[in-house]
Amino acid sequence: MSDPAKPVSRVDADYIQRVEKYQGKKAIKVGTFDPVLFQDLLEQINEIDEHGKIELVVMPKNKMHDDTTSGLVVVVCNGKEYFGLAGLTDE
Repeated sequence: MSDPAKPVSRVDADYIQRVEKYQGKKAIKVGTFDPVLFQDLLEQINEIDEHGKIELVVMPKNKMHDDTTSGLVVVVCNGKEYFGLAGLTDE
């Protein structure tokens, strides 16, 4: 059984549906991302983070140069450092 009361936890497949129902709004898929690159992003942030908090800016379905679409996550750290992570091409 999952424990969604923790800040980070593995949740079951129905968790998103239960949260959507409780909150009264739909979750938005941002895109598909490479976990190795996602980990690299987090390591870079951890090296410079001064406040223990970050801001996430997400943009789903961005048109790429080859006419495919991809998600984008931008992390704002310390209010002035920006890190971007482009998603894998959506199919």
